[in-house]
Amino acid sequence: MTVVSSVENEAAKMISQYNFENCTPVVLDCINDNEGLSSLISSHDLTISLLPYVFHPHVCEKVISAGKQMVTASYLSDGMAALDEKAKAAGITVMNEVGVDPGIDHMLAMELFDELKDNGEDVQERLELLKIQSEAKPKTRSEASRQKNF
Repeated sequence: MTVVSSVENEAAKMISQYNFENCTPVVLDCINDNEGLSSLISSHDLTISLLPYVFHPHVCEKVISAGKQMVTASYLSDGMAALDEKAKAAGITVMNEVGVDPGIDHMLAMELFDELKDNGEDVQERLELLKIQSEAKPKTRSEASRQKNF
């Protein structure tokens, strides 16, 4: 497995921090280094993209060209949906919305709760403050119009 980051030493630190075995860290600018990205994708059977969703189509184009498989953790965007026929024609599988929602959200929340507790803070009190702040936030026009329609 290869863990990629555009930030120097970030992938290596992550591999070490979480005791990942059989992992190779790579520093690569996946957005601007097209040749490096294509080469990396070609040398693996599966690409798991955890980039922001707007970059998935860029990666997916390379995956399709390489005839490999792809998984993302993001919701299906218009950009990815537009590549569906091209992926099917290449005979590859591209899966979106896999493995993160709600999993990683909950794991990160629990990590934060543990950190707050370790620092002697009241988690319930913090959550109540967040709820109050969220309810006080003005609604966007689309939120307000959706509310009227239901």
